[in-house]
Amino acid sequence: NRARFDDALARGERLVNESRSPFARFVYVTSQATLATLEGRYADTERLAGEALGLARRTRDRVNITNVGVILMPMLREQGRAAEMEAPTRRAVESFPLLASWRSGLAHVLVELAQYDEAATHLAELARDDFAAVRDDVLRTYTLAVLGEVAAAVGDRNAGARIHELLEPRSGFASILGNTAFHGAVDRYLGLIDVALDRPHEAVAHHEAALALHERMRARPWVARSHYDLARALLARATAGDRERALARLNEALDVANGLGMVRLQQEVLTTKLELQGVSSGASIMASIDIVAAGVSIERPDLSRHAAADGMVTVLFSDIEGYTGLNERLGDERSQDLLRTHDTLVRDAVTARGGTVVKSAGDGYMIVFPDAGEALSCAIAIQRVHAVHDFGLDAGQIRVRIGLHAGAVIREGDDFFGRTVILASRVAAQANGGEVLVSDALRTQARGEFGPAREVELKGMSGSHRVHPARW
Repeated sequence: NRARFDDALARGERLVNESRSPFARFVYVTSQATLATLEGRYADTERLAGEALGLARRTRDRVNITNVGVILMPMLREQGRAAEMEAPTRRAVESFPLLASWRSGLAHVLVELAQYDEAATHLAELARDDFAAVRDDVLRTYTLAVLGEVAAAVGDRNAGARIHELLEPRSGFASILGNTAFHGAVDRYLGLIDVALDRPHEAVAHHEAALALHERMRARPWVARSHYDLARALLARATAGDRERALARLNEALDVANGLGMVRLQQEVLTTKLELQGVSSGASIMASIDIVAAGVSIERPDLSRHAAADGMVTVLFSDIEGYTGLNERLGDERSQDLLRTHDTLVRDAVTARGGTVVKSAGDGYMIVFPDAGEALSCAIAIQRVHAVHDFGLDAGQIRVRIGLHAGAVIREGDDFFGRTVILASRVAAQANGGEVLVSDALRTQARGEFGPAREVELKGMSGSHRVHPARW
């Protein structure tokens, strides 16, 4: 109940100040951190968690020191930082072996890190004797809820079905750890289990209930996650109109995730969007070309104003080969300097040839041209300027991958984006560093010198396709 929570915090501040108790101050600061996390104010969460840790150390309260990690977990998960919780959670399991909530939390962290086998082992241990280790206390709802998510993730249908039965009476309530952490509506976890048990109709109902609770709580990160969960349930149900509803939910989820820095949810939404476009979930979601293409699919820009009089447009995708490794080697600050230089070189070439940057993300670009020849000329210019530019000894030579395709402008309402854009992104994904790769259609429209054609399979496209490397 958000209104009661806000009222309790307002009254609590006065009482804490009067008490001058470090323990009371710890409880109050913890509650403030919970509120910050609930609203997606993650910078405030970290600041308040640091203050809580100082208070816990001052009182030498071992339990409270450990519980600071509980404050941080919902935030760290959404920021893609769950790995930071693995070691301290393992220590908590060892220190408090009779508290099933710590072991369930560890299993949850392991699922986030794709360590499914070990997560399944912890689930099986807690499931013994009909979950006898999960005591009927204030931690029971949280413990069962996260175990339900673990069961769904590792594919343990038996455990999932039993957890569903045990959790069902808590439908309509939230999974919380005291005043320390809000883990979303119980209905969310029931819905996750329903999907795993091939009960999509029930899953949709539970996720709709979870979304309503999260909205009442003004819990923005959980609202975004509910949009994503509901989209997955709708896609699993696959009745008339579900696909369109799911796409709208995915767009809602990504909009909030982008604003709050929810890296984990961003990746999950983009993965789902790409799967719907025929890109397997095993593909690297962090490939810049894929991210740019998925972003365009969500924003659905009108490309008709960039097309030639006959409605044809040429689309260019590019990114830097091996940028992730380069970033890890150089560090964020130096990598950002490099990206600014790369951006200047790309945009100068684009402007000089009448192109338009439709979307960029990190090192990745989608650029459109009304003229195929100018597009090819721009691609070659980008390669040449990068080949001679001095990026510094630490960076070495920067090799760019570029792919182009020409076709008709197609808008498909709320459904992805046109085949022209999809095919261009797939061609670019086939390019090597330092290569300009063009489709058969582009080859027939633009003058230039090309190397031997090669037959390739493009993700999500049936059959083989001929592509041509441009000589530059």
